[in-house]
Amino acid sequence: MICELIGDPATSTSESLAFIRAIDFQDRARVAEVVPQLVTKLGGPAEKCQVILPELVMHLDPAGAADPELSKRIDEAAGLVPGTQKFIDIVQRFGLKERQDDLVTLAAAEGTSEQLAAAATGAAVDAG
Repeated sequence: MICELIGDPATSTSESLAFIRAIDFQDRARVAEVVPQLVTKLGGPAEKCQVILPELVMHLDPAGAADPELSKRIDEAAGLVPGTQKFIDIVQRFGLKERQDDLVTLAAAEGTSEQLAAAATGAAVDAG
């Protein structure tokens, strides 16, 4: 039910974010079953998708990245939040090797906060 509301185009972005937070309090087995389906089917307004998709992929099991369709959406989610802690979290959680150069670029970019640069550097080192 919650996942249906998240994916409903009539549900606002802020309401969807609240429902995503509510996922943490649901049965883990059911969440593990339903969230991948929602991630692959999520559409609707671009601005909503830009906020919701990165949040949703963080509720996926990292092993889910083996599924080509989910992998594509995970990479898409990372691309929606470049230069942010969420980007680093997604790259790190799912081991996105193709995004390692982006981590290094972020860490070395002028204007990147020390905290974000340290997180990006740590993620790049962890990834090899």
